[in-house]
Amino acid sequence: LNSPIFAHLFLRQRKMLRGSSLVLGGALARAVSVRAGQQQQTAAVGLVSRARVAATSFAAVRGIRAMGGGPPSASALSLTEISRKDLMSMDEYEKVRKDWTAKYRGPEKKLRRVALGPSASMLFTNYDLIWFQTHEMLRIEKGGEEQIDDELEAYKDLIPKKGEICGCLMFEVDNEIARRKFLESMVGSEHDTRLCFAGQEVAGKPIHDDIDRTHPDGRTSAVHFLRFSLSPEQASSFKQAESVVLKMANAQYPHMTELSKGLVASIAQHL
Repeated sequence: LNSPIFAHLFLRQRKMLRGSSLVLGGALARAVSVRAGQQQQTAAVGLVSRARVAATSFAAVRGIRAMGGGPPSASALSLTEISRKDLMSMDEYEKVRKDWTAKYRGPEKKLRRVALGPSASMLFTNYDLIWFQTHEMLRIEKGGEEQIDDELEAYKDLIPKKGEICGCLMFEVDNEIARRKFLESMVGSEHDTRLCFAGQEVAGKPIHDDIDRTHPDGRTSAVHFLRFSLSPEQASSFKQAESVVLKMANAQYPHMTELSKGLVASIAQHL
């Protein structure tokens, strides 16, 4: 999610969804974003100063984090929701960003991102990854106070609640012509992802399924946001399963991969 390709995809996707006010984003941008239909009016200093004021009462908690007291989730108010009170000011975030990326964000992304065939991957999201994503977008776009609510709204559905597994499905083809052809062949594939375990199969469903993910020129989006909803019985089976397989039930792309034991254990924590 650090590549320029995904930065471009992320910014393009935000433009597509801005009109629906959902503003979902999937890939971590490293470029300055231009928001569709509007110019941000607030200076970056507004984000720093006002975010600090909004979270003053939680300064002690943030101080513990900065001293190495664990990942963001260790002192979260709720593991299923990020609020303004959970955020750092940009000054504070800059101080710990490099260290925390190496200690928490990097290893978590490595564990939770899996290849699905040669041209796709899935990043299974959780509180910590979305906490970092929110701060990275605030840091990059410098959109001021108004941007904070936008980012919290954008990512709230990618934090799994009890009985949920959330993820970002990404199609990756370097060659532009080949990529266009591939995405044309994968229209509707956001409905084809499955988790298979203990003789059961759970389909991933697009988050905000009311949004058409097909471009006007007849190709699917390169980034999709999915939710797998498990019943209590399925959640119990998932935790005890000897093997969990992620597969694409699509005739154009019939690939599958087994999730690592570490990833399964990590996902099981929010079931």
